[in-house]
Amino acid sequence: MLQTKPTSLAQCVQEYAVIEEELEELASKIKVLRERKHELQTKIIQTMKDSNLENRTLKQGSHHFYIGTRKQYSSLTFSYLETIFEKTIPDKANRCFLLEYLKENREVKTVDELKKY
Repeated sequence: MLQTKPTSLAQCVQEYAVIEEELEELASKIKVLRERKHELQTKIIQTMKDSNLENRTLKQGSHHFYIGTRKQYSSLTFSYLETIFEKTIPDKANRCFLLEYLKENREVKTVDELKKY
């Protein structure tokens, strides 16, 4: 990675392009690693359950692993809100008004960014 500060626009663009490529490569590697980690996690958990080791801790070097649980919530989408509103708000006009109000009044940021094509 380049350590010196670029002084010209051309140097800035060149460094930006190099960083962009490096980030794309790293993102690809991270995706592969996450997929493999998930596969291994699934296999380890299933093996622990099959062996009645759910309440045990595994040690690997300085790491300790155990089966824990956590809640995983689905995304809060407008289609989800619409479904909930149908169940809780009997008047269709009020449901539509509330959904449109939420859509039109949510916070939106406009950010400048470089895009490549």
